[in-house]
Amino acid sequence: MKELFKSLLFRTSESTVVRECRRCGTEVSASDTCCPQCEADTISEYKIK
Repeated sequence: MKELFKSLLFRTSESTVVRECRRCGTEVSASDTCCPQCEADTISEYKIK
């Protein structure tokens, strides 16, 4: 979540991709296939320009 706020406050011309668990909202890294917090496999990906 901190990275999301940083990307919104200090925007660059590059887009940012945020991945989070749909069940618990934990931010998930690109290499994870399931949530490290609740082990759900429903990961959402948002591209922020």
